[in-house]
Amino acid sequence: MLSLAGILVAGLIALVASFIISEGKSSSSTLYCVSSPSANIITLDSLVPRAKCFRVQNGIFTEVYDEEPKTNGEKFKSLDGFVLPGLVDSHGHILQYGEMLESVSLYGAKSIAEVRLRVKDFLEKHQGEGYGSREKWIRGIGWDQKYFGGVMPTAVSQPDSFIFSQIIIVLERARGRFPVIGSLHHA
Repeated sequence: MLSLAGILVAGLIALVASFIISEGKSSSSTLYCVSSPSANIITLDSLVPRAKCFRVQNGIFTEVYDEEPKTNGEKFKSLDGFVLPGLVDSHGHILQYGEMLESVSLYGAKSIAEVRLRVKDFLEKHQGEGYGSREKWIRGIGWDQKYFGGVMPTAVSQPDSFIFSQIIIVLERARGRFPVIGSLHHA
């Protein structure tokens, strides 16, 4: 859950970035300095890990200063907070990755027959583990109808054996949308 402080920091970073981008489109440079002694610019440079000021020209950082530079009356924009280089969007879909490891991979399947074969192979490999039951549905992910002549797979397209009429199965498209749910005879 996001805290109020986290939301405010994210908002400040976005505000600073938009401020810099909008100001950075001119041919002249702009000097930015953090105003608080406790505020820093994080550089990710091991020689100068923290700074107090930086210059932007045409949207590009051109100089970084570890102290406020001596200027001949040049005005600078004062920033209150922290500055981080770039947009950091490192995250993982851990739950989805775990689900994928417990799923039938359908990526690259060239036909509905190949989808059925992969599901059968999965069932054989995991025989006795309860897959296909009400408690442990079979999940396949990665099919793409462009390989099936544009035809979307349906429960009706999976009737080739008694097995498919007795298991609970969900097959999700390559991007995780448009699930096809198979037999619910256990309901």
